[in-house]
Amino acid sequence: MSFTTAGVGFALLSKAGFDPIPATEGGLTLPPDAPQYFSKSPLHLKSGVAWAEITAVQGDITFAWVPAGVWTGSPGWSLAPYLAATARFESCGGSYTGFLGGVLTPKSRECVTLDIRSNLRPEGERVRVPIGRDACT
Repeated sequence: MSFTTAGVGFALLSKAGFDPIPATEGGLTLPPDAPQYFSKSPLHLKSGVAWAEITAVQGDITFAWVPAGVWTGSPGWSLAPYLAATARFESCGGSYTGFLGGVLTPKSRECVTLDIRSNLRPEGERVRVPIGRDACT
């Protein structure tokens, strides 16, 4: 099941987990040293969230969220400038804001713990997320 914490909603990344696809099958343009498995997970900042930050505190994961206009824009763009170990999001005036993309991992099964902070919850909240079904069992 998808989840929302600290005002950050995840559409597909979930506590139940789902199997990622090889990044090449998703048509993503990546640098050669990028992790090779992609888990699509659009996210949104709820109204009232001015900023949010997501960091992996356990597990090997690279974040790859981009503004919706880039994801749905002209083909041929590279995901390389958007790869990060920590992802920071800012809304426009605290309004509902969406980002398309997801996460990359070097393996198809990875149990990660994310620290999710926002102006609503600056102390953060930790969430275990399986990449690949049953990866956190």
